Amino acid sequence: MRDEQIGALENILRDLIERVLSGKYGADWLSQLRIGEDRLVRWADRREEESKRRPGVSVDPRPLYYSEFTDLASIIDKHWDDGFIDCFRDKKRIQFDLKRLLGYRNPAAHSRPLVMPWEQDLVSGLTGLIRNEVTIYLSEKGTTEDEPDFFARIEDVVDHFGNRYVGSATDSRGSGTPSQRLYVGDVLTL
Repeated sequence: MRDEQIGALENILRDLIERVLSGKYGADWLSQLRIGEDRLVRWADRREEESKRRPGVSVDPRPLYYSEFTDLASIIDKHWDDGFIDCFRDKKRIQFDLKRLLGYRNPAAHSRPLVMPWEQDLVSGLTGLIRNEVTIYLSEKGTTEDEPDFFARIEDVVDHFGNRYVGSATDSRGSGTPSQRLYVGDVLTL
């Protein structure tokens, strides 16, 4: 459960980073990242490896989805004034919380589960807090600058082929046009 919580948080942060920085820099936001060129190359290599390891699955084409947890914390830190201050408000606190979560993420990544209930509770609490901050930020941001969005919004949908659709159906931010053809009687799992 803890692995799922941290994994979900990572993807929420990736989506937040894309939303904040594309709002600031436009469609070319990725080229504005204040990270080394080696990181972008590493992400592209990971995407290529993922594509080779998972035949029959449409892997996510967005480079940020192949970043590490530390990359996300670094991007938030280096682009704080580009909009992350509006979401998290306290830079030292969010950096400390992300650093603490990293300490609990790594044991899970190497099959060393956390056994103490307080460790599990801490991970649950920190991931819940950060996810709530992002939810509040996105709710206050709304669909326009003048009017908050009061209705539930589907942020992310993945089908069983691996096609990912992010944002609204009309903003064309999906992972590409699905090449799979469905026939009468086929079942599609989302």
